[in-house]
Amino acid sequence: MKKFSDSWLKGLKPEPGQTVKKDFREGKGFGVRLMPSGAKTFFFMYHFDGKRRFMNLGTYPTTSLKQANENYREAASLLEQGKDPITVREQEKADRMAEKTVAWLTKQYMENYAKGKKVERSLYDDQRTLDTDVLPYWKKRSINSIRRQDAVDLVNTAIKRGAPGQARNIFKLMRAIWNYAVESHYVEFNPFDKMTKVLPSLAPVQRKRVLDDKEIRHIWKKITPAGFGSDEIRRVIKIILLTCQRPGEVISMHSDDIDGDWWTIPRERTKYKEEPHRVYLSPLAKKIIGEKKGWIFESPKVEEEEGKPPKTRPMTENAISRVINREMESADKKFQKEKYYGLSEWTPHDLRRTGATNLAMLGASNEIIDAILSHKVSGVVGVYNLYKYDQQKKEFLTKWAERMLDILKKKPFGEG
Repeated sequence: MKKFSDSWLKGLKPEPGQTVKKDFREGKGFGVRLMPSGAKTFFFMYHFDGKRRFMNLGTYPTTSLKQANENYREAASLLEQGKDPITVREQEKADRMAEKTVAWLTKQYMENYAKGKKVERSLYDDQRTLDTDVLPYWKKRSINSIRRQDAVDLVNTAIKRGAPGQARNIFKLMRAIWNYAVESHYVEFNPFDKMTKVLPSLAPVQRKRVLDDKEIRHIWKKITPAGFGSDEIRRVIKIILLTCQRPGEVISMHSDDIDGDWWTIPRERTKYKEEPHRVYLSPLAKKIIGEKKGWIFESPKVEEEEGKPPKTRPMTENAISRVINREMESADKKFQKEKYYGLSEWTPHDLRRTGATNLAMLGASNEIIDAILSHKVSGVVGVYNLYKYDQQKKEFLTKWAERMLDILKKKPFGEG
């Protein structure tokens, strides 16, 4: 038996060739276990119901000698009361975990993790997904009660109602939240891992859809002027096509970001959040954008908080997708809209791909197209001055706008 001290613990090292654990005892069951690796674990060795029990009190130096003594005295006191310290500790841990509900976890994730990683638009979309498709079912559920079948059932609610895109949104968001929970030691496993094997429809789809001239004319005609969806949705579809930018970046366009013929997407609203991205606005694009101040493609929903002015925000990507991929009927039943406006399936992102394909047809090099699209290019080539490609961006986005006008006038490519 030995009286422990910090100096003794710091100097405690495995003997040369030591291959087994070695225990040192201070008395009354309190001791330190030295592993061949050099790890030092405080313990309480005791007997309960005729069985010897080993209770881990912490690892030195993460757990100080003073804290280990306090842990020991607390455990010894429980034993004197006729209680098994290990059983009590396990029950307390289970009780603490039971208090951690899904509502609690999602709040922790959004406030302590996502806010530092995602742009405001993405945070808003994530919160809408939680409020609509997660919390109504799981709000009061303990996070440790969620099993694989629960996760499958949750995602399936969106699949069954014919919303595969939203099902993927739920899956990706909940997988990220549970990864955060695992890394934070709130849970032991992620029930959303490898779910694409159970629900193949969740797997990423490699799309190659490019709209031809006839389809572009068809869409442009259908969305103007009596098409379904708000004026903002009709205009955002056109601007995605004309500027070739990501739908999420287009919907976050703000008048403060526009200076003359140039729209600068702030770093925090770009996909990679590494640097701002400049986009040339052709006369046709500027005409569609108009003179609106604030968010150019504003959501009709306004956040109101007592004592503060109403807060507006841009529309969501889901709002665009809903209009595109659903059948609709006007209130007076005079107008009907088919899925995808009567075309084979297409998405807002396919408009960007269509624009990029036309830029190539107009003679833009891959390097210029990457600059226009704000593709992330690795290596030295990927580091360039913010204004370096302005001349080429202006040249080819102007040509693309002129080609669009030709398409709408039914002029074949190459004819003046």
